[in-house]
Amino acid sequence: MIYFLLLANGYRHGDLSLVYPLARGTGPLITIVVAVLLLHEQPSAVGLTGALLVALGVFLLTGDPYRLRQSGSGSAVLLALRTGVCIAAYDGNEKGAAAPFSLKQFLQLDYNRSKMPAIPCPPPIHMVTMA
Repeated sequence: MIYFLLLANGYRHGDLSLVYPLARGTGPLITIVVAVLLLHEQPSAVGLTGALLVALGVFLLTGDPYRLRQSGSGSAVLLALRTGVCIAAYDGNEKGAAAPFSLKQFLQLDYNRSKMPAIPCPPPIHMVTMA
């Protein structure tokens, strides 16, 4: 819930092209930093290279930080970074939930879930406004 509120407010204060890359890009970066510093994980060279490429991609998509400061996008950037913290939090939570399973068990669970029948959803209710 907090994730959606932060992201929606970020979009209210800044462009999608700024908020979305920052939010989605900082989540994995925070996850890897926390994993190394607090959990003493040792990511592989490929994992670290991937994290650096994500950081480079975020920088390329969002542009020059000096120009962002000049444009008054500070609140949008802050909201996007807070959204990234939420993403990192649920990334860590998902790892904890999947840890008891071996890869074979995890894939079997996913395969079994894909064989379940789809549950039809009712059509959306449209809001009616009075003029």
